[in-house]
Amino acid sequence: MDLATIGGIIAALVLFAIRDIMEGENPASLIHIFSIIIVAPTTLAAAVVATKQKYVVAAYKELKIVFCNPQLNPEETLEQIIKIAEKTRKVYSL
Repeated sequence: MDLATIGGIIAALVLFAIRDIMEGENPASLIHIFSIIIVAPTTLAAAVVATKQKYVVAAYKELKIVFCNPQLNPEETLEQIIKIAEKTRKVYSL
């Protein structure tokens, strides 16, 4: 898992806990397992139902970029972005 991903999740939880403390609530109330069990899969299922199958499969295949440390080549990525931009410019020229 990428260090920035872990840092972002921790920062979000800390900020929510600070908000709870400032409002005089218990920060432990932030984690309610039964709510997580209901909300997380239901949200995921709703997103899957509303999206075409090929995009859902592609998204799951790309999750490795978020949770793993892929060896990306910045020059290659830049070339891909430029190619896509050129194709888009040709198709949607004004």
